[in-house]
Amino acid sequence: MSVAAPPPVPGGVPPPPGPGGATYFVDQKKGEVAELRVLLRDINIDRDPNKKREIIKKVIGYMTLGLDMSRLFSEMVLATNTKDIVQKKLIYLYLCTYAESNAELSVLAVNTFQKDCRDEDPMIRGLALRSMCSLRLGELLEYWIPPLKAGLLDASSYVRKTAVIGCVKLHRMNPRAVFDHNLISQLYSMVRDRDVQVVSNCVGALNEILRETEGGMAVNQPIVHHLLGRIKEFNEWSQCVVLDLLTRYSPADPQETFRIMSLLDDLLKHSNMAVVLATAKVMINYSQDFPTVHEQVFARLKTPLITLSKNNNPELSFTCLAHVKLVVERMPAVFADEYRTFFCQYKDTSCIKNLKLDILTMLANAQNCMDIVQELSEYIADVDAQLARRTIQSMGVIAHRLPALADLVMDKLQDLLHMDIDYVAEATLVVFRNLLRQYPHRHVTVLPLLDKCLRTLDNPDAKVAIIWMLGEYGQAIDDAPYILEPLIDNFSEESSSMVKLQLISSAMKLFFKRPPEMQKMLGRLLQASIADTSNADVHDRALYYYRLLRMGLPEAQAALTVPQLLESAAAIAADGGGAEVKDLLLFSEFNSLSVVYHMPARRFVRGPPAAVTGGSPLGRSGSDAVPPADVDGFGDHTHVHAPGAPAATAGGVMSLASLLDNDSPQPGHMFSQPLSLLANPVLDAETFQSKWTALASSGSLDLRYHAPPRDVAEVERLCAAHRILCIASGGADGEFKLYLFACKEQQPNFFLVEVTVNVALRTLHAVFKADNSAEVPSFVEHFRSTFSGVAS
Repeated sequence: MSVAAPPPVPGGVPPPPGPGGATYFVDQKKGEVAELRVLLRDINIDRDPNKKREIIKKVIGYMTLGLDMSRLFSEMVLATNTKDIVQKKLIYLYLCTYAESNAELSVLAVNTFQKDCRDEDPMIRGLALRSMCSLRLGELLEYWIPPLKAGLLDASSYVRKTAVIGCVKLHRMNPRAVFDHNLISQLYSMVRDRDVQVVSNCVGALNEILRETEGGMAVNQPIVHHLLGRIKEFNEWSQCVVLDLLTRYSPADPQETFRIMSLLDDLLKHSNMAVVLATAKVMINYSQDFPTVHEQVFARLKTPLITLSKNNNPELSFTCLAHVKLVVERMPAVFADEYRTFFCQYKDTSCIKNLKLDILTMLANAQNCMDIVQELSEYIADVDAQLARRTIQSMGVIAHRLPALADLVMDKLQDLLHMDIDYVAEATLVVFRNLLRQYPHRHVTVLPLLDKCLRTLDNPDAKVAIIWMLGEYGQAIDDAPYILEPLIDNFSEESSSMVKLQLISSAMKLFFKRPPEMQKMLGRLLQASIADTSNADVHDRALYYYRLLRMGLPEAQAALTVPQLLESAAAIAADGGGAEVKDLLLFSEFNSLSVVYHMPARRFVRGPPAAVTGGSPLGRSGSDAVPPADVDGFGDHTHVHAPGAPAATAGGVMSLASLLDNDSPQPGHMFSQPLSLLANPVLDAETFQSKWTALASSGSLDLRYHAPPRDVAEVERLCAAHRILCIASGGADGEFKLYLFACKEQQPNFFLVEVTVNVALRTLHAVFKADNSAEVPSFVEHFRSTFSGVAS
């Protein structure tokens, strides 16, 4: 009988024979960890640095693979006594990894760290300091402080840079320790260090440490001028840090503003996109109050933005084009002569092509319209069906924006209906439907093609567009009722509820234009629709029209044949300045994801909702308006409460009763409805003063700016965009005050606001009064949303 041989033991050492001939794994050298422990303790290996280094590399390799090497902690601590810097790097990496699981043994390494912090080699001093600050053990903090302070004063810039980052790590472990040991003052003094990398790290460290207490590093004129004087010495990353700091600085006068912009002008020639966009943000913000200069800044940005948009990296190109789109929205004339730059290329990705389509649509004017439309026509034959649809939509937008050239664009669109591509015809019909609302005289050219299109297309959106046109202009088509008849007879087989709803509406309209032919058809349609229980919307609309007909034909005709109202630019702007507010918010968040997503940060960055606090004293303003301790300068929401304002549900989600706008919401779930304010309320100063004196305070609101406002005008513009007008304002020494008012639209109710803005603290404190205090919570929420993109 043969016995299988035992498996080999790792390390190549055979197990000794056990009693009775059996073998057991009893040798202490079994396993890699045991073997490595023996090798680390071997004195002979200590004499050969190369062999010792290979053993330590093996330990780090196993650690990287996820094997538990913590049992070698004491041996690795003993191995720190070496002059080989490569070994030290590997050993310090090991100690930082396993320090938390071996807290008691980690104390043994402190003496080695402290000794290395005094080594002659700056590389070893910096390595020891960095490793000591990475141990993340609270009981070792007292050993950090002396080497950290010495590192801040070290002759080597590498050690000083490492010590600055160590201050941030110390702040995360124990925030009070940084202030107790006066490290903040030391960091401020190091902003003038001779090494630019140290300066950059100091700025970043101060912003991180002071974020919660002071909203970031304090910015004053000497610091700004010093950093600007050395801006060209910094690397790209450091330049971005300095430029971000400049966005929080308000120049003392126009001369200083122009000097700063002149110094930054050379950075627009930089090859790094981050530097160019950060510089652009500073220049756009600084020129906001100088319209002529503001326009010149955009003209200056044209060349660098176009150059960067041609980057071979599609991600960088898309980011740059997103910023170009934002600039074009505000000032299309600046890029109008460079429209050919935004023609799509074969190598462009789909997202870049879509972005270029949006830019071309906004750049179209009387001079370049036909060139752009001709170029867009070439994209329709692209293999990408989605791009073709977006192209047709873009042509429709151009026709809507340029009435003088609408006929030429619509002729191009009409030619597309003859193409044998279904998705092209479908998208064209939808665009034609929208354009006929603005240019009804064009129905004569497109109506003869509807019968053929309806028989060949199955897309619900296209069918809805055709049916709508038949209902609106059926009197001009002899066969209009008979085109609809197959759809009415096969009503039960139609799967799209949109088609059914439009068919009911169009049949009703056509009935009043062609009653003899449509009477029986309409009867069958209403009967089938009312009997259809698969869709409540279809059933309810048919029942509504049936009851409307029973009231009388004149009444039904008057209700259905209301003249169409075109949506003009004035009507769009009458929504409370929504487009203007979005423009302000996006430019305040220039060079961020807000521009890439083309929406303010509050739309995609989730956070707790702001509430309203009441009972604050009337006299609180100015320097007394201390921000809450739990509010930081990077967007944590400030919580305020107004009398009678209920608490929001978890996550800021409104209750179903509120969403449905029930007349009798349940107690505890009643939410104030959005206010509708008068666009131009009238209130003289004397009446405001008398109201302010007579009315009691109904609530207050505290917000913190992401970046300090430059002046009173900036706050006034933002409020005016939300129909909150300023009656008086003023201030000095970094603090200003505004008195605002607004009036409810339906039942007049004046809201009065006292706003105090502290530029240094970046805080905004508002006190509210109203004729009807019950509506204050709704107004407070409206006021808070006014500043939601620039403060929180």
